[in-house]
Amino acid sequence: MQSLTCILLESSSCAGNQPRNVSKKLETELENIRKRHLELVEKCEFIKKGQVDSDAREEALSELKAIEAEMGQYADNDPTTFEAMSNELTTFFLPFLRYTLWLIFPLRNLLS
Repeated sequence: MQSLTCILLESSSCAGNQPRNVSKKLETELENIRKRHLELVEKCEFIKKGQVDSDAREEALSELKAIEAEMGQYADNDPTTFEAMSNELTTFFLPFLRYTLWLIFPLRNLLS
């Protein structure tokens, strides 16, 4: 019982300090939030600055398009493209071969 009384007396004596502590904590949090807000605004402006169309950006885009066009010329030599084309030709050629053989044997029998 005595320990509970001591705890109650201590908490009641600190009751006046609690609003001050909460106030200080909220003020520091508000200050940190304002700093973070300013940092984010500066970062946003920096990002927007990079998106503005400029001569250097237009020149870089034209160079990129030229490189992509040059790469398109060599796309036929790409092994994966070559393999895909050969698979397409095989897919087309096998039914044609079957149909041709289906016609050749009856014609051969007729002619002999």
